[in-house]
Amino acid sequence: MITFKIIWTVAFMMTSGPVYKDVPEPYTFKSKKECDTFGTKMVKRMEDWSRGVLSAAWETPIFVVWRCEPAGQPA
Repeated sequence: MITFKIIWTVAFMMTSGPVYKDVPEPYTFKSKKECDTFGTKMVKRMEDWSRGVLSAAWETPIFVVWRCEPAGQPA
């Protein structure tokens, strides 16, 4: 059975220019649809989490996208 993982990509501006970082989610999902549904539902929460990690103000623009891919190592 193939499980899926979600990889968040967080982007924000610094005085030196744009910065982006991939953030893996520790949970796996039973299907790609379940993974995509989670991403859609949680994107705003991930934006807030990212602001917290950065100690950024609420109005700081943070851009978050995600991708779902098979979990584990290729055989």
